Amino acid sequence: RAQTYLQGIYASALSEDMTDNATEEITELLRRNHKLKEADDDDFTIRSQQELSSMLNSTTDLMTTLLACIAGISLVVGGIGIMNIMYVSVTERTREIGLRMSVGARGVDILSQFLIEAILISITGGLIGVIIGCGASWVVKSV
Repeated sequence: RAQTYLQGIYASALSEDMTDNATEEITELLRRNHKLKEADDDDFTIRSQQELSSMLNSTTDLMTTLLACIAGISLVVGGIGIMNIMYVSVTERTREIGLRMSVGARGVDILSQFLIEAILISITGGLIGVIIGCGASWVVKSV
């Protein structure tokens, strides 16, 4: 024979000052209805609005910290990727750099060129990531 159990009962006090008193009365009533003795532990849990709010805040804080860590790791990995791309670019274009310097280009001009290239690569990668992320979010939302 199957038995049915309640998942929860919601109650509210008339005012915030009466919350503790209401909690005590509900505890006594449930212990009596469950036929619990003085030495027995409660077989139920009572949570106040403050406790639920605190649990929600701690969960939100945990998720925020987790997402910040993921974002930080992503930035480091992206930075290393761009650094490697620019290193290869400079290595492969050593002759071009030498040629430009021989016709009068200053070190600042060459540095500016490579920094602008790095910025363009970063912006392009970021835009592609945002587009893919929004698209994936839309697909997941649709399913």
